[in-house]
Amino acid sequence: MTTSEKYWWILGHPKFINKDMVPARIDIEPHDVCPMTNRIEDFKALNTKTQFWVEFLSPMYIEQDDEWVQAHDYQLDCGGDTYEEAIDELYKNVLRTYGDYTQQEADDEFNKIHVAISTSSIYNPTKTVWEERHSWSSCVIDEETKEKIIDDIKNLKNTIQALRAFIKSCTIEEQQEAKIHLESEECKLWVLEKSLEKGIDLDL
Repeated sequence: MTTSEKYWWILGHPKFINKDMVPARIDIEPHDVCPMTNRIEDFKALNTKTQFWVEFLSPMYIEQDDEWVQAHDYQLDCGGDTYEEAIDELYKNVLRTYGDYTQQEADDEFNKIHVAISTSSIYNPTKTVWEERHSWSSCVIDEETKEKIIDDIKNLKNTIQALRAFIKSCTIEEQQEAKIHLESEECKLWVLEKSLEKGIDLDL
């Protein structure tokens, strides 16, 4: 897993899902410490090494108030000489303390806690939204949307360039997934370029 994947794996852990939607939080601060003691010494000249210290705030249920709040989870505190090392140590602590999980398990836990209650109604919001989105007046591109599309086109071209470069150097196993992403990005680019050409938002 990359540092980014570990970061979001931590925050997405089913252990932290709650009815009040209070999120977990990772606080990382750089500190200059003494390389021999790994402490911040009073004599500042000794503090020549930078470390990244991590404090983790996890959702905690307060029974008397019947609410969830963020609380400092001291058992997960850690750090590292680099940002990547700090996240890696936090990942290990969360894995050791709360265990591994799959995305399906996280989704199931979320759905179990946040049960959607649907009621029947003669009003059909889906139909209304569809009609609004497909009326010509709502599809004409204004200047603000035009600027956004131009910016999106630029970003997509950079993504496509990166994917093509990756495909040239990746393994055969990685190529299949990369090519699917490339095809998807090229399709998005085509739609945006046609939208800009016609002056109508075709990304419906």
